[in-house]
Amino acid sequence: MYKRLLPVFMSLSFLLLLSCGVRKPYKSSQPVTLTLEEYGGRSEKDFDNSPALRRLLQTSHRMAQEGKSVKISLKNGSYHFYPDSLPSYELFISNHDHVKDRKVAFMFEGITGGKVVVEGGGQTKLLFHGRQIPFVVKGCSGVVLQGFSIDDPRPALMQIEVLEMRDEDKSMLVRVPEETRFEVRENKIVLQGEDFEVTPFVAMPFEEDRRMVWGRADVAFNPAQIIRQSERNLILKGWGEYPYASQHNRYVLRSYYRPAPGIVVMDSKNIELKDVVVHYAEGMGLIAQDTENISLDGFKVEVAQGSERYFTLQADATHFSGCRGYISSVNGLYEQMADDAINVHGTYLRVDSVLNASEVQASFAHGQSFGLRWYESGDSIRFIDRKTLLPVHTSKIQSFFPLSEGDQKRRMIAFEDPLPLDKIEGKQLAVENLSAYPTVLFSKNIVRNNRARGALFSTIKKVVCEENLFDHTHGSAILLCGDSNGWYESGPCEEVIISKNRFVNPLTGMYQFTNGIISVDPVIRELDSKDQYYHGRIVVEDNLFETFDSPLYYAKSVREFVFRRNRVIPNNAYRPLFEDTRSKCIHVGNVVEE
Repeated sequence: MYKRLLPVFMSLSFLLLLSCGVRKPYKSSQPVTLTLEEYGGRSEKDFDNSPALRRLLQTSHRMAQEGKSVKISLKNGSYHFYPDSLPSYELFISNHDHVKDRKVAFMFEGITGGKVVVEGGGQTKLLFHGRQIPFVVKGCSGVVLQGFSIDDPRPALMQIEVLEMRDEDKSMLVRVPEETRFEVRENKIVLQGEDFEVTPFVAMPFEEDRRMVWGRADVAFNPAQIIRQSERNLILKGWGEYPYASQHNRYVLRSYYRPAPGIVVMDSKNIELKDVVVHYAEGMGLIAQDTENISLDGFKVEVAQGSERYFTLQADATHFSGCRGYISSVNGLYEQMADDAINVHGTYLRVDSVLNASEVQASFAHGQSFGLRWYESGDSIRFIDRKTLLPVHTSKIQSFFPLSEGDQKRRMIAFEDPLPLDKIEGKQLAVENLSAYPTVLFSKNIVRNNRARGALFSTIKKVVCEENLFDHTHGSAILLCGDSNGWYESGPCEEVIISKNRFVNPLTGMYQFTNGIISVDPVIRELDSKDQYYHGRIVVEDNLFETFDSPLYYAKSVREFVFRRNRVIPNNAYRPLFEDTRSKCIHVGNVVEE
Protein backbone atom coordinates (compact mmCIF):
# COMPACT_ATOMS: atom_id res chain seq x y z
CA MET A 1 0.00 0.00 0.00
CA TYR A 2 2.82 2.38 0.95
CA LYS A 3 4.52 1.67 -2.33
CA ARG A 4 1.35 2.57 -4.14
CA LEU A 5 1.03 5.84 -2.14
CA LEU A 6 4.69 6.77 -2.58
CA PRO A 7 4.14 8.37 -6.02
CA VAL A 8 1.25 10.36 -4.53
CA PHE A 9 3.41 11.64 -1.66
CA MET A 10 6.19 12.49 -4.10
CA SER A 11 3.74 14.39 -6.29
CA LEU A 12 2.39 16.29 -3.29
CA SER A 13 5.93 17.09 -2.15
CA PHE A 14 6.80 18.34 -5.63
CA LEU A 15 3.70 20.53 -5.70
CA LEU A 16 4.58 21.87 -2.25
CA LEU A 17 8.06 22.74 -3.47
CA LEU A 18 6.55 24.44 -6.49
CA SER A 19 4.21 26.43 -4.30
CA CYS A 20 7.12 27.48 -2.11
CA GLY A 21 8.97 28.47 -5.26
CA VAL A 22 6.02 30.60 -6.34
CA ARG A 23 6.06 32.48 -3.04
CA LYS A 24 9.77 33.34 -3.19
CA PRO A 25 9.40 36.15 -5.75
CA TYR A 26 6.59 37.57 -3.62
CA LYS A 27 8.90 37.73 -0.62
CA SER A 28 11.71 39.26 -2.67
CA SER A 29 9.34 41.90 -4.03
CA GLN A 30 8.90 43.37 -0.55
CA PRO A 31 11.00 46.54 -0.29
CA VAL A 32 14.26 46.47 1.59
CA THR A 33 14.34 49.47 3.92
CA LEU A 34 17.59 51.36 4.38
CA THR A 35 18.21 54.32 6.70
CA LEU A 36 21.01 56.85 6.91
CA GLU A 37 21.52 55.94 10.56
CA GLU A 38 22.47 52.36 9.62
CA TYR A 39 25.38 53.79 7.61
CA GLY A 40 26.54 56.29 10.21
CA GLY A 41 24.26 59.23 9.48
CA ARG A 42 22.79 61.47 12.15
CA SER A 43 20.21 64.23 12.39
CA GLU A 44 22.49 66.69 14.17
CA LYS A 45 23.44 70.28 13.48
CA ASP A 46 26.52 70.59 11.25
CA PHE A 47 27.03 66.80 11.07
CA ASP A 48 28.10 65.82 7.53
CA ASN A 49 25.87 63.00 6.28
CA SER A 50 27.52 62.82 2.85
CA PRO A 51 29.86 59.87 3.67
CA ALA A 52 26.94 57.89 5.12
CA LEU A 53 24.82 58.72 2.09
CA ARG A 54 27.51 57.43 -0.29
CA ARG A 55 27.65 54.11 1.56
CA LEU A 56 23.87 53.83 1.59
CA LEU A 57 23.59 54.57 -2.13
CA GLN A 58 26.16 51.90 -2.98
CA THR A 59 23.97 49.34 -1.22
CA SER A 60 20.72 50.62 -2.70
CA HIS A 61 22.11 50.57 -6.25
CA ARG A 62 23.43 47.05 -5.85
CA MET A 63 20.08 45.81 -4.55
CA ALA A 64 18.13 47.61 -7.26
CA GLN A 65 20.34 46.12 -9.96
CA GLU A 66 19.52 42.71 -8.48
CA GLY A 67 15.85 43.45 -9.07
CA LYS A 68 14.98 44.23 -5.47
CA SER A 69 12.74 47.07 -4.39
CA VAL A 70 14.47 49.50 -2.06
CA LYS A 71 13.02 52.11 0.27
CA ILE A 72 15.44 54.74 1.58
CA SER A 73 13.69 55.89 4.74
CA LEU A 74 14.64 59.36 5.98
CA LYS A 75 13.35 60.00 9.47
CA ASN A 76 11.95 63.34 10.58
CA GLY A 77 14.72 65.73 11.50
CA SER A 78 17.39 67.87 9.85
CA TYR A 79 20.15 66.17 7.83
CA HIS A 80 23.12 68.19 6.59
CA PHE A 81 25.11 67.33 3.47
CA TYR A 82 28.43 68.95 2.54
CA PRO A 83 30.02 68.75 -0.93
CA ASP A 84 33.63 67.85 -0.01
CA SER A 85 33.12 64.07 0.00
CA LEU A 86 30.46 63.94 -2.72
CA PRO A 87 31.21 62.56 -6.20
CA SER A 88 31.35 64.84 -9.22
CA TYR A 89 29.65 64.30 -12.58
CA GLU A 90 29.54 66.07 -15.91
CA LEU A 91 25.86 66.54 -16.64
CA PHE A 92 24.33 68.45 -19.52
CA ILE A 93 21.25 70.06 -18.01
CA SER A 94 18.71 71.91 -20.11
CA ASN A 95 18.27 75.64 -19.46
CA HIS A 96 21.12 75.78 -16.93
CA ASP A 97 24.66 77.04 -17.07
CA HIS A 98 27.10 74.26 -17.80
CA VAL A 99 29.57 73.18 -15.13
CA LYS A 100 32.03 70.43 -16.01
CA ASP A 101 32.15 68.89 -12.54
CA ARG A 102 28.94 69.05 -10.55
CA LYS A 103 28.75 67.68 -7.02
CA VAL A 104 25.68 65.46 -6.56
CA ALA A 105 24.30 64.17 -3.25
CA PHE A 106 21.53 61.67 -4.07
CA MET A 107 22.64 60.17 -7.40
CA PHE A 108 20.47 57.47 -8.96
CA GLU A 109 21.76 56.21 -12.29
CA GLY A 110 20.80 53.26 -14.48
CA ILE A 111 18.23 51.81 -12.07
CA THR A 112 15.67 49.94 -14.16
CA GLY A 113 15.36 46.54 -12.52
CA GLY A 114 14.04 47.36 -9.06
CA LYS A 115 11.94 50.21 -7.73
CA VAL A 116 13.62 52.82 -5.52
CA VAL A 117 11.64 55.01 -3.13
CA VAL A 118 13.18 57.86 -1.17
CA GLU A 119 10.68 58.54 1.59
CA GLY A 120 10.80 61.19 4.28
CA GLY A 121 8.50 61.44 7.24
CA GLY A 122 6.88 64.71 6.22
CA GLN A 123 9.11 66.75 8.52
CA THR A 124 12.38 65.55 7.01
CA LYS A 125 14.63 68.51 6.21
CA LEU A 126 17.58 67.94 3.86
CA LEU A 127 20.09 70.80 4.04
CA PHE A 128 22.61 70.93 1.20
CA HIS A 129 25.58 73.17 1.90
CA GLY A 130 27.59 74.83 -0.83
CA ARG A 131 27.13 74.45 -4.56
CA GLN A 132 25.76 70.95 -5.22
CA ILE A 133 22.75 69.25 -6.82
CA PRO A 134 20.64 67.52 -4.17
CA PHE A 135 18.98 64.88 -6.42
CA VAL A 136 19.76 63.46 -9.86
CA VAL A 137 17.74 60.65 -11.44
CA LYS A 138 19.47 59.56 -14.64
CA GLY A 139 18.53 56.64 -16.90
CA CYS A 140 16.14 55.21 -14.32
CA SER A 141 12.64 53.78 -14.22
CA GLY A 142 10.22 53.73 -11.32
CA VAL A 143 11.96 56.12 -8.89
CA VAL A 144 9.71 57.77 -6.29
CA LEU A 145 10.64 60.81 -4.18
CA GLN A 146 8.31 61.83 -1.38
CA GLY A 147 7.87 63.45 2.01
CA PHE A 148 10.92 65.70 2.47
CA SER A 149 12.17 69.25 1.92
CA ILE A 150 15.33 70.66 0.29
CA ASP A 151 17.13 73.81 1.39
CA ASP A 152 20.53 75.53 1.64
CA PRO A 153 21.42 77.48 4.81
CA ARG A 154 23.53 79.98 2.83
CA PRO A 155 21.94 80.65 -0.57
CA ALA A 156 23.44 82.48 -3.54
CA LEU A 157 20.64 85.06 -3.48
CA MET A 158 20.84 87.94 -1.05
CA GLN A 159 18.09 90.03 0.46
CA ILE A 160 18.10 93.58 1.77
CA GLU A 161 15.35 95.42 3.65
CA VAL A 162 14.95 99.17 3.33
CA LEU A 163 15.05 100.60 6.85
CA GLU A 164 15.17 104.29 6.03
CA MET A 165 14.91 106.58 3.01
CA ARG A 166 17.22 109.60 3.43
CA ASP A 167 16.04 112.56 1.40
CA GLU A 168 19.01 114.77 2.21
CA ASP A 169 21.41 112.77 0.06
CA LYS A 170 18.92 110.39 -1.63
CA SER A 171 20.48 107.37 0.07
CA MET A 172 18.96 104.27 1.65
CA LEU A 173 19.77 102.54 4.90
CA VAL A 174 19.26 98.81 4.36
CA ARG A 175 19.60 95.67 6.47
CA VAL A 176 21.03 92.29 5.46
CA PRO A 177 19.57 89.17 7.16
CA GLU A 178 21.62 87.09 9.59
CA GLU A 179 21.91 84.10 7.22
CA THR A 180 23.94 86.07 4.67
CA ARG A 181 27.71 86.45 4.77
CA PHE A 182 29.16 89.14 2.55
CA GLU A 183 31.90 91.68 2.03
CA VAL A 184 32.01 95.06 0.33
CA ARG A 185 34.88 95.12 -2.17
CA GLU A 186 35.64 97.92 -4.61
CA ASN A 187 32.18 99.31 -4.01
CA LYS A 188 30.44 96.03 -4.81
CA ILE A 189 28.71 93.51 -2.59
CA VAL A 190 30.31 90.08 -2.70
CA LEU A 191 28.02 87.40 -1.33
CA GLN A 192 29.96 84.52 0.23
CA GLY A 193 28.58 81.01 0.03
CA GLU A 194 30.30 78.09 1.69
CA ASP A 195 32.35 77.26 -1.41
CA PHE A 196 31.61 80.10 -3.83
CA GLU A 197 31.22 83.85 -4.19
CA VAL A 198 28.63 85.84 -6.16
CA THR A 199 28.57 89.53 -7.05
CA PRO A 200 24.90 90.48 -7.51
CA PHE A 201 24.12 92.97 -10.25
CA VAL A 202 20.34 92.80 -10.58
CA ALA A 203 17.48 93.00 -8.08
CA MET A 204 13.88 91.85 -7.67
CA PRO A 205 11.87 94.45 -5.68
CA PHE A 206 9.13 93.31 -3.26
CA GLU A 207 6.54 95.09 -1.20
CA GLU A 208 6.31 94.27 2.49
CA ASP A 209 3.43 91.85 1.71
CA ARG A 210 5.82 89.67 -0.39
CA ARG A 211 4.35 90.81 -3.71
CA MET A 212 6.60 92.27 -6.35
CA VAL A 213 6.53 96.03 -6.84
CA TRP A 214 4.34 97.28 -9.68
CA GLY A 215 6.26 98.21 -12.81
CA ARG A 216 9.69 97.29 -11.44
CA ALA A 217 11.19 94.31 -13.26
CA ASP A 218 14.86 93.26 -13.30
CA VAL A 219 16.19 96.37 -11.61
CA ALA A 220 19.92 96.99 -12.02
CA PHE A 221 21.81 96.89 -8.72
CA ASN A 222 24.59 99.43 -9.20
CA PRO A 223 24.78 101.98 -6.36
CA ALA A 224 27.44 104.62 -6.84
CA GLN A 225 28.62 104.05 -3.27
CA ILE A 226 28.11 101.26 -0.69
CA ILE A 227 29.05 102.06 2.91
CA ARG A 228 29.06 99.36 5.56
CA GLN A 229 27.58 101.14 8.58
CA SER A 230 27.61 98.03 10.78
CA GLU A 231 27.84 94.27 10.44
CA ARG A 232 24.30 94.03 9.03
CA ASN A 233 23.48 97.57 7.88
CA LEU A 234 24.53 99.27 4.66
CA ILE A 235 24.10 102.76 3.26
CA LEU A 236 23.43 102.79 -0.50
CA LYS A 237 24.11 106.06 -2.28
CA GLY A 238 23.46 106.98 -5.89
CA TRP A 239 21.25 104.00 -6.71
CA GLY A 240 18.78 104.72 -9.51
CA GLU A 241 16.11 102.79 -7.62
CA TYR A 242 15.80 105.50 -4.98
CA PRO A 243 12.76 107.28 -6.53
CA TYR A 244 10.81 104.01 -6.62
CA ALA A 245 11.72 102.52 -3.23
CA SER A 246 9.85 102.79 0.06
CA GLN A 247 10.59 101.90 3.64
CA HIS A 248 10.20 98.16 4.30
CA ASN A 249 10.59 97.22 0.64
CA ARG A 250 12.76 94.14 0.18
CA TYR A 251 15.17 93.70 -2.69
CA VAL A 252 16.43 90.26 -3.66
CA LEU A 253 19.91 90.74 -5.12
CA ARG A 254 21.09 88.18 -7.62
CA SER A 255 23.00 87.32 -10.75
CA TYR A 256 21.48 85.29 -13.58
CA TYR A 257 23.83 82.35 -12.98
CA ARG A 258 22.00 79.02 -12.60
CA PRO A 259 24.42 76.12 -12.10
CA ALA A 260 22.64 73.88 -9.56
CA PRO A 261 18.97 72.90 -9.76
CA GLY A 262 17.29 71.14 -6.85
CA ILE A 263 16.15 67.96 -8.62
CA VAL A 264 17.27 66.73 -12.05
CA VAL A 265 15.45 63.94 -13.91
CA MET A 266 17.02 62.94 -17.21
CA ASP A 267 16.67 60.10 -19.73
CA SER A 268 14.25 58.32 -17.40
CA LYS A 269 10.75 56.86 -17.29
CA ASN A 270 7.81 56.66 -14.86
CA ILE A 271 9.08 59.03 -12.18
CA GLU A 272 6.92 60.23 -9.27
CA LEU A 273 7.32 63.10 -6.82
CA LYS A 274 4.86 63.48 -3.98
CA ASP A 275 4.86 66.04 -1.15
CA VAL A 276 8.39 67.19 -1.95
CA VAL A 277 9.21 70.78 -0.97
CA VAL A 278 12.04 72.88 -2.40
CA HIS A 279 12.82 75.97 -0.33
CA TYR A 280 15.84 77.03 -2.37
CA ALA A 281 18.03 76.05 -5.33
CA GLU A 282 20.56 77.99 -7.40
CA GLY A 283 18.67 77.08 -10.51
CA MET A 284 15.28 75.43 -11.03
CA GLY A 285 13.39 73.47 -8.42
CA LEU A 286 12.84 70.52 -10.76
CA ILE A 287 14.23 70.10 -14.27
CA ALA A 288 13.15 67.03 -16.24
CA GLN A 289 14.54 66.34 -19.70
CA ASP A 290 14.22 63.53 -22.23
CA THR A 291 11.95 61.70 -19.79
CA GLU A 292 8.75 59.73 -20.35
CA ASN A 293 5.91 59.97 -17.85
CA ILE A 294 6.48 62.10 -14.77
CA SER A 295 3.92 62.96 -12.11
CA LEU A 296 4.00 65.62 -9.40
CA ASP A 297 1.46 65.60 -6.58
CA GLY A 298 1.83 68.17 -3.83
CA PHE A 299 5.18 69.39 -5.15
CA LYS A 300 5.94 72.75 -3.55
CA VAL A 301 8.36 75.58 -4.01
CA GLU A 302 7.81 77.77 -0.98
CA VAL A 303 9.52 79.90 1.64
CA ALA A 304 10.26 77.84 4.75
CA GLN A 305 8.02 78.55 7.71
CA GLY A 306 9.58 81.20 9.93
CA SER A 307 12.06 82.35 7.27
CA GLU A 308 12.30 86.03 6.40
CA ARG A 309 13.29 85.22 2.82
CA TYR A 310 11.24 86.75 0.05
CA PHE A 311 12.77 84.37 -2.50
CA THR A 312 12.98 80.65 -3.24
CA LEU A 313 14.66 79.78 -6.56
CA GLN A 314 17.07 81.31 -9.02
CA ALA A 315 14.83 80.21 -11.93
CA ASP A 316 11.69 78.15 -12.71
CA ALA A 317 9.86 76.05 -10.15
CA THR A 318 9.43 73.18 -12.64
CA HIS A 319 10.75 72.80 -16.18
CA PHE A 320 10.27 70.01 -18.72
CA SER A 321 12.45 69.83 -21.83
CA GLY A 322 12.05 67.21 -24.56
CA CYS A 323 9.79 65.01 -22.43
CA ARG A 324 7.22 62.58 -23.79
CA GLY A 325 4.32 60.48 -22.52
CA TYR A 326 2.56 62.55 -19.88
CA ILE A 327 3.32 65.29 -17.37
CA SER A 328 0.94 65.61 -14.45
CA SER A 329 1.35 68.45 -11.93
CA VAL A 330 -1.43 68.71 -9.36
CA ASN A 331 -1.97 70.19 -5.88
CA GLY A 332 1.26 72.20 -6.04
CA LEU A 333 2.36 75.51 -4.56
CA TYR A 334 4.86 77.73 -6.39
CA GLU A 335 5.87 81.05 -4.84
CA GLN A 336 8.58 83.74 -4.77
CA MET A 337 10.77 82.16 -7.49
CA ALA A 338 12.78 84.19 -9.96
CA ASP A 339 11.04 82.70 -12.99
CA ASP A 340 8.04 80.63 -14.11
CA ALA A 341 6.05 77.99 -12.22
CA ILE A 342 6.09 75.50 -15.10
CA ASN A 343 7.62 75.52 -18.57
CA VAL A 344 7.03 72.62 -20.97
CA HIS A 345 8.80 72.63 -24.35
CA GLY A 346 10.96 70.80 -26.83
CA THR A 347 14.21 72.08 -28.34
CA TYR A 348 14.71 73.34 -31.86
CA LEU A 349 18.03 72.41 -33.40
CA ARG A 350 19.24 75.10 -35.77
CA VAL A 351 20.10 73.74 -39.21
CA ASP A 352 23.53 75.08 -40.03
CA SER A 353 23.95 73.47 -43.44
CA VAL A 354 22.18 71.09 -45.82
CA LEU A 355 24.97 68.79 -46.99
CA ASN A 356 23.01 66.77 -49.55
CA ALA A 357 19.60 65.20 -50.12
CA SER A 358 19.89 62.95 -47.08
CA GLU A 359 22.11 64.76 -44.56
CA VAL A 360 22.15 68.02 -42.63
CA GLN A 361 24.34 69.51 -39.97
CA ALA A 362 22.46 71.04 -37.03
CA SER A 363 23.32 72.44 -33.62
CA PHE A 364 22.03 73.20 -30.16
CA ALA A 365 22.01 76.95 -30.53
CA HIS A 366 21.27 78.19 -27.01
CA GLY A 367 24.16 78.41 -24.59
CA GLN A 368 22.23 76.78 -21.72
CA SER A 369 20.81 73.82 -23.65
CA PHE A 370 23.20 71.41 -25.33
CA GLY A 371 24.42 67.85 -24.94
CA LEU A 372 20.83 66.64 -24.56
CA ARG A 373 19.81 63.20 -25.75
CA TRP A 374 17.07 64.81 -27.91
CA TYR A 375 16.45 61.79 -30.15
CA GLU A 376 15.39 58.14 -29.83
CA SER A 377 15.36 55.56 -32.61
CA GLY A 378 12.16 55.74 -34.64
CA ASP A 379 11.39 59.39 -33.83
CA SER A 380 9.87 61.68 -36.43
CA ILE A 381 11.25 65.16 -36.96
CA ARG A 382 9.98 68.25 -38.72
CA PHE A 383 11.78 71.05 -40.51
CA ILE A 384 10.41 74.54 -39.87
CA ASP A 385 11.16 77.91 -41.42
CA ARG A 386 12.79 80.02 -38.70
CA LYS A 387 11.31 83.23 -40.10
CA THR A 388 7.69 82.06 -40.10
CA LEU A 389 7.89 79.06 -37.71
CA LEU A 390 5.76 77.19 -40.24
CA PRO A 391 6.44 73.53 -41.19
CA VAL A 392 8.43 72.74 -44.32
CA HIS A 393 8.97 68.97 -44.30
CA THR A 394 8.55 65.95 -42.04
CA SER A 395 10.89 62.96 -42.05
CA LYS A 396 12.38 60.11 -40.02
CA ILE A 397 15.96 59.98 -38.83
CA GLN A 398 18.29 57.21 -39.91
CA SER A 399 21.24 58.30 -37.77
CA PHE A 400 21.99 61.06 -35.28
CA PHE A 401 25.50 61.59 -33.93
CA PRO A 402 28.00 64.30 -32.88
CA LEU A 403 29.91 66.05 -35.60
CA SER A 404 33.13 65.01 -33.82
CA GLU A 405 34.00 63.07 -30.72
CA GLY A 406 33.07 65.01 -27.59
CA ASP A 407 31.16 67.70 -29.50
CA GLN A 408 28.09 68.41 -27.40
CA LYS A 409 26.60 71.11 -29.61
CA ARG A 410 26.78 70.04 -33.27
CA ARG A 411 25.01 67.04 -34.76
CA MET A 412 25.05 65.19 -38.07
CA ILE A 413 21.56 64.00 -39.03
CA ALA A 414 20.88 61.49 -41.79
CA PHE A 415 17.35 60.72 -42.98
CA GLU A 416 15.62 57.58 -44.20
CA ASP A 417 14.18 59.24 -47.31
CA PRO A 418 15.61 61.95 -49.57
CA LEU A 419 14.88 65.52 -48.52
CA PRO A 420 13.00 67.85 -50.90
CA LEU A 421 15.90 70.14 -51.65
CA ASP A 422 13.71 72.50 -53.63
CA LYS A 423 11.69 73.18 -50.44
CA ILE A 424 14.52 73.56 -47.97
CA GLU A 425 17.48 75.05 -49.80
CA GLY A 426 17.95 78.77 -49.25
CA LYS A 427 15.75 78.85 -46.14
CA GLN A 428 16.75 79.49 -42.55
CA LEU A 429 15.70 76.20 -40.99
CA ALA A 430 15.37 74.47 -37.65
CA VAL A 431 14.27 70.93 -36.79
CA GLU A 432 12.04 69.74 -33.97
CA ASN A 433 11.45 66.24 -32.64
CA LEU A 434 7.74 65.55 -33.15
CA SER A 435 7.94 62.40 -31.02
CA ALA A 436 9.34 64.17 -27.95
CA TYR A 437 6.26 66.06 -26.79
CA PRO A 438 4.04 65.22 -23.79
CA THR A 439 0.42 65.64 -22.84
CA VAL A 440 0.14 67.96 -19.84
CA LEU A 441 -2.22 68.26 -16.88
CA PHE A 442 -1.61 71.31 -14.67
CA SER A 443 -4.41 71.36 -12.11
CA LYS A 444 -5.28 72.63 -8.64
CA ASN A 445 -1.98 74.47 -8.21
CA ILE A 446 -1.24 77.85 -6.61
CA VAL A 447 1.21 80.20 -8.33
CA ARG A 448 1.96 83.45 -6.52
CA ASN A 449 4.32 86.37 -6.02
CA ASN A 450 6.92 85.29 -8.57
CA ARG A 451 8.96 87.05 -11.20
CA ALA A 452 8.28 86.66 -14.95
CA ARG A 453 5.34 84.42 -15.82
CA GLY A 454 3.14 81.66 -14.40
CA ALA A 455 2.64 78.69 -16.72
CA LEU A 456 4.30 78.13 -20.13
CA PHE A 457 3.22 75.36 -22.47
CA SER A 458 4.76 74.46 -25.84
CA THR A 459 3.70 70.98 -26.98
CA ILE A 460 1.76 69.49 -29.87
CA LYS A 461 -0.07 67.17 -27.43
CA LYS A 462 -3.14 68.16 -25.41
CA VAL A 463 -2.71 70.57 -22.49
CA VAL A 464 -5.28 70.97 -19.72
CA CYS A 465 -4.70 73.89 -17.36
CA GLU A 466 -7.59 73.95 -14.93
CA GLU A 467 -8.65 74.98 -11.42
CA ASN A 468 -5.41 76.81 -10.62
CA LEU A 469 -4.90 80.07 -8.74
CA PHE A 470 -2.56 82.57 -10.39
CA ASP A 471 -2.08 85.22 -7.69
CA HIS A 472 0.11 88.23 -8.50
CA THR A 473 2.37 86.63 -11.06
CA HIS A 474 4.50 89.63 -11.96
CA GLY A 475 4.19 88.99 -15.70
CA SER A 476 1.60 87.06 -17.72
CA ALA A 477 -0.17 84.26 -15.91
CA ILE A 478 -0.07 81.92 -18.93
CA LEU A 479 2.21 82.04 -21.96
CA LEU A 480 2.14 79.97 -25.13
CA CYS A 481 5.20 80.81 -27.14
CA GLY A 482 7.61 79.01 -29.52
CA ASP A 483 10.95 80.40 -30.64
CA SER A 484 13.59 79.22 -33.08
CA ASN A 485 15.73 82.34 -32.91
CA GLY A 486 16.56 83.01 -29.25
CA TRP A 487 15.62 80.42 -26.63
CA TYR A 488 15.03 77.74 -29.31
CA GLU A 489 12.15 76.32 -27.25
CA SER A 490 9.93 74.36 -29.60
CA GLY A 491 6.36 73.24 -29.64
CA PRO A 492 3.34 74.69 -31.42
CA CYS A 493 0.28 74.06 -29.25
CA GLU A 494 -2.35 72.01 -31.02
CA GLU A 495 -5.00 71.93 -28.25
CA VAL A 496 -4.90 73.90 -24.99
CA ILE A 497 -7.81 74.05 -22.53
CA ILE A 498 -7.55 76.86 -19.96
CA SER A 499 -10.54 76.37 -17.71
CA LYS A 500 -11.88 77.22 -14.24
CA ASN A 501 -8.77 79.11 -13.15
CA ARG A 502 -8.70 82.19 -10.95
CA PHE A 503 -6.44 85.08 -11.93
CA VAL A 504 -5.76 87.70 -9.23
CA ASN A 505 -3.94 90.84 -10.40
CA PRO A 506 -1.28 89.30 -12.62
CA LEU A 507 0.77 91.31 -15.09
CA THR A 508 2.14 94.03 -12.82
CA GLY A 509 5.53 93.94 -14.54
CA MET A 510 6.78 93.77 -18.11
CA TYR A 511 8.90 90.83 -19.27
CA GLN A 512 9.57 89.05 -22.53
CA PHE A 513 6.32 87.89 -24.24
CA THR A 514 4.00 89.43 -21.59
CA ASN A 515 1.34 91.14 -23.70
CA GLY A 516 -1.75 89.95 -21.82
CA ILE A 517 -2.79 88.00 -18.74
CA ILE A 518 -2.99 85.09 -21.17
CA SER A 519 -0.33 85.71 -23.81
CA VAL A 520 -0.04 83.66 -27.01
CA ASP A 521 3.09 85.15 -28.49
CA PRO A 522 5.33 82.98 -30.69
CA VAL A 523 8.48 84.66 -31.97
CA ILE A 524 7.61 85.02 -35.66
CA ARG A 525 9.71 87.34 -37.77
CA GLU A 526 7.43 87.17 -40.83
CA LEU A 527 3.65 86.76 -40.62
CA ASP A 528 3.31 86.15 -44.34
CA SER A 529 0.78 83.33 -44.60
CA LYS A 530 -2.94 84.01 -44.81
CA ASP A 531 -4.15 80.53 -43.93
CA GLN A 532 -1.34 78.91 -41.91
CA TYR A 533 -0.91 79.39 -38.19
CA TYR A 534 1.69 78.36 -35.64
CA HIS A 535 -0.71 77.39 -32.82
CA GLY A 536 -3.87 75.33 -33.20
CA ARG A 537 -6.98 75.56 -30.98
CA ILE A 538 -6.87 77.44 -27.68
CA VAL A 539 -9.93 77.47 -25.43
CA VAL A 540 -10.20 79.90 -22.50
CA GLU A 541 -13.45 79.23 -20.68
CA ASP A 542 -15.14 79.48 -17.27
CA ASN A 543 -12.28 81.41 -15.67
CA LEU A 544 -12.44 84.23 -13.12
CA PHE A 545 -10.34 87.35 -13.70
CA GLU A 546 -9.99 89.64 -10.67
CA THR A 547 -7.84 92.35 -12.17
CA PHE A 548 -7.06 96.00 -12.58
CA ASP A 549 -7.26 97.36 -16.13
CA SER A 550 -5.13 94.95 -18.21
CA PRO A 551 -5.43 93.05 -21.50
CA LEU A 552 -7.12 89.76 -20.67
CA TYR A 553 -5.50 88.08 -23.65
CA TYR A 554 -3.15 88.57 -26.55
CA ALA A 555 -3.27 85.95 -29.32
CA LYS A 556 -0.98 85.75 -32.35
CA SER A 557 -0.88 83.15 -35.13
CA VAL A 558 -3.65 80.90 -33.81
CA ARG A 559 -5.97 78.76 -35.95
CA GLU A 560 -8.88 79.06 -33.48
CA PHE A 561 -9.11 81.11 -30.30
CA VAL A 562 -12.14 80.59 -28.05
CA PHE A 563 -12.88 82.95 -25.15
CA ARG A 564 -16.21 82.14 -23.49
CA ARG A 565 -18.09 82.14 -20.20
CA ASN A 566 -15.29 83.99 -18.39
CA ARG A 567 -16.11 86.38 -15.56
CA VAL A 568 -14.23 89.62 -14.90
CA ILE A 569 -14.27 91.45 -11.56
CA PRO A 570 -12.44 94.77 -12.06
CA ASN A 571 -10.51 96.53 -9.32
CA ASN A 572 -8.25 99.55 -8.84
CA ALA A 573 -5.40 97.80 -7.05
CA TYR A 574 -2.82 99.09 -9.57
CA ARG A 575 -2.50 101.62 -12.36
CA PRO A 576 -2.76 100.20 -15.87
CA LEU A 577 0.60 98.97 -17.12
CA PHE A 578 -0.42 99.28 -20.78
CA GLU A 579 -1.55 102.41 -22.62
CA ASP A 580 -3.94 100.24 -24.64
CA THR A 581 -5.54 97.69 -22.33
CA ARG A 582 -7.75 96.03 -24.93
CA SER A 583 -7.31 92.32 -25.68
CA LYS A 584 -5.88 91.63 -29.14
CA CYS A 585 -5.93 88.98 -31.83
CA ILE A 586 -3.25 89.15 -34.54
CA HIS A 587 -3.41 86.72 -37.44
CA VAL A 588 -6.05 84.46 -35.85
CA GLY A 589 -8.16 82.30 -38.13
CA ASN A 590 -11.36 81.92 -36.10
CA VAL A 591 -12.23 83.90 -32.97
CA VAL A 592 -15.12 82.76 -30.76
CA GLU A 593 -16.17 85.09 -27.96
CA GLU A 594 -19.20 84.42 -25.78
